[in-house]
Amino acid sequence: MMEEPRIVSDSLDEAVLYKPAGRSCEGTSDALAAPPLDRWAKAALHCDALWFPHRLDRLTRGIVVVSKTREAAARSGEEIKRGAWKKFYLARVHREHSVRLLGLQRLYLRKVGPRAVVVQSGGDPSFQEGLMLRTTRDSSVEAHLLLRLDSGRFHQIRAMLAHLGSPLVGDTLYGGEGAAHTFELEHALLVRGEGRCSLLQPHTARRGVHPDIEAELLRLATESATQSM
Repeated sequence: MMEEPRIVSDSLDEAVLYKPAGRSCEGTSDALAAPPLDRWAKAALHCDALWFPHRLDRLTRGIVVVSKTREAAARSGEEIKRGAWKKFYLARVHREHSVRLLGLQRLYLRKVGPRAVVVQSGGDPSFQEGLMLRTTRDSSVEAHLLLRLDSGRFHQIRAMLAHLGSPLVGDTLYGGEGAAHTFELEHALLVRGEGRCSLLQPHTARRGVHPDIEAELLRLATESATQSM
């Protein structure tokens, strides 16, 4: 059974939602796909119109902010443009060579058909930083990487992890082994300053995560709240 979306928090001009994997943010022409998140959110939030200042890929799960007014969407867009949003992801990767994923990574990406490819020049500069790596609790050959996404290019995390030698488990488009389209990539924490922090607590879809990573997510969220005081 497919996981259902849920409301993480709700305010007058915006809401923070949990988007399950397998559901697009906005309308899709695929009749076999799950209803898009915007359709679900309009009913759940009793809104006729919603705006997405950012999006997640259909196969990625996690935090999505939706704006209830154009003004709120524009405000969020300006915050994103000046780099005020800090996004933290959990990625389940092949453990072999995964130590290469730690630290700040800078590559250039270009969209070619359905994939993003790393190029030497002429691509979009793409940044992310691997913060912590731990072997999963349910597989000795897989690991969870906690990373901060500093830019949001098309398929950025998927393409960069694969280029560095440790693709997402199950991400067959980028060379990952396992059942196709079953990869685990989660936007787990969003920090926006001024005390606005959205953290996904452990849930059923988050399998085998080491306690060190859960503790680090909580520390990052707590630190952001403390700094805003």
